[in-house]
Amino acid sequence: MICFVTYIIKSILPTPNKLPTTFRQILKIFGKSPTFVTKFYCNSCLTLTTKQNGQHYCTNSTCSLADLQLSKRQLTEVVTLNIREKLQSVVRRNLSLFSSHEELFPAFDIPSGARYQSTTKNVVHLITLHIHADGAPLVRSTKSAIWPCFSSIVELPPPVSCIKPDVYLFLEDIIEQLTDLSENGTTIFVNCLEFKIYVKTQLLVSDLPAKSLFMKTINFNGFVKIVHWPKSIEEIRLADKLTHYYCQTSSKVRDPRIELYSLHVHLHLPSQVLNHGGVAFTSAFCFDSAIRSIKSKPHGTKNLGSQITYWCDIDTIIPSKECEVSSPSLVSEIKLDNDLLNAYRGILAKQLNGLKQDINIIKLYVRFKDKFLTYHSFLYSKRFTCNSYLISYNDNHQQIQCAIKQA
Repeated sequence: MICFVTYIIKSILPTPNKLPTTFRQILKIFGKSPTFVTKFYCNSCLTLTTKQNGQHYCTNSTCSLADLQLSKRQLTEVVTLNIREKLQSVVRRNLSLFSSHEELFPAFDIPSGARYQSTTKNVVHLITLHIHADGAPLVRSTKSAIWPCFSSIVELPPPVSCIKPDVYLFLEDIIEQLTDLSENGTTIFVNCLEFKIYVKTQLLVSDLPAKSLFMKTINFNGFVKIVHWPKSIEEIRLADKLTHYYCQTSSKVRDPRIELYSLHVHLHLPSQVLNHGGVAFTSAFCFDSAIRSIKSKPHGTKNLGSQITYWCDIDTIIPSKECEVSSPSLVSEIKLDNDLLNAYRGILAKQLNGLKQDINIIKLYVRFKDKFLTYHSFLYSKRFTCNSYLISYNDNHQQIQCAIKQA
């Protein structure tokens, strides 16, 4: 669509002109090249197709669709991004978060797990990936669906991670890149500095239907909600005892038919928390939000995967500031004569008089920001259903500042 618009604009402008009309020409202006490769496969035999005069054909002589022009429903589009390029982009924007701010990592986050500790031992400049895969419909009229494979970086703090495809076809190129990055490492450049990094994979997260697809098992249903955010080893040990007791007695309380694989996996959850951290830090919710975001990028019904990665490339070439952790601060000042304070004006005047301060130098705020968290008062117009209460804190000059704390 954007190429079509630029083509129309180019035709209106005086000639000759240098307005780019293709995706590659736009990237070339910024000194970039596409970071993804698109391949099309025949749905019948999963053979890589050939393209002639803009149409795709299956070259497998034994396929029922051999030498026939393939429609969109007969094609699978596989788009693979360059993992190294994407890692370099993320590291460049968040470099300061890799070297400090340990306080942003809660207890029993992934880095506290036994597996992470063993895989990162004696490795310099390590980047560990938390991988997620799932599917979602794109165009219901054609039954088109998207199956993105995302990843988040474990070394970054938590605030900053239809027709089903053939698994091997879907993951082959990604696994090949990850294996090479793990065994041989790679070099990235950030702020004119060269870093030799090694990439490891921590775990694969998906919902049960997607997991059954990737593990080649029959789909099963189950509900797991335990050790969501443990605060101590004792809590995990207690959860282990409760889980074993539940599994041993559940058939007596309900029915022997409950003794399925979905019940058995509960027994392994406490040990998995010790290996990989609390369940809250391996949640798929953030990836589900990413899927909803990229679903809005393509238009029409053609080359949907390429459209999505095109816009992702555009996002990365637009200059952006490096992420910095901000100091505690008050934001959104509210004036004393604001009508929102009318309901509280009596008690507010009483409290201000008790301070024995010049009322002209007193400032009130309805929000308080501390690193990646924002707290707000009842007076904030966009607080939705959250509850907040008054607190105070000491600023860098050891002066007491009034702020708000969310319940």
